[in-house]
Amino acid sequence: VGPADDGAPDAGRAGKLGAAVAVGAGATAVPLDWPKRGTLVLRDVRLRYAPDSPEVLAGISFSVEHGERVGVVGRTGAGKSSVLLAIFRMAPTTGLIEIGGLDVSSEATVVPRRVVRARLGMIPQDSYLFSGTIRSNLDVENVYSDEQLARVLRLPPPETMI
Repeated sequence: VGPADDGAPDAGRAGKLGAAVAVGAGATAVPLDWPKRGTLVLRDVRLRYAPDSPEVLAGISFSVEHGERVGVVGRTGAGKSSVLLAIFRMAPTTGLIEIGGLDVSSEATVVPRRVVRARLGMIPQDSYLFSGTIRSNLDVENVYSDEQLARVLRLPPPETMI
């Protein structure tokens, strides 16, 4: 792991070692292909957006097997989006969230939040614009140089590539 370890695997070193070097407190290497296969498990997951607010997720438990397709339905405010926010650790939770056999529930677990977010994808129903600059919204973790961001912004719109 490099001197400024951010939890993301270094592709060059990881390829030579055959396993990712990204580790959390559990000291278990996160496989390069994680979570290519595996079950998503939520057990007694609870989420509230503020300490004095009611629970949005009140002890939910379910599992989704690899390859299974699931639809999440419910009335407004039922917690559909909150389930995804919990999985991506965009809101604090209690309980167990496991993906592909690795615990992703908190920073104290095997898979750092940065790795979870880098390896999973989601399309939220609402877009988020964080406070700050346009630059900080484009590169929340401050990974890319100004030149790299400017180059991407100059690319033609996707519809011109069809």
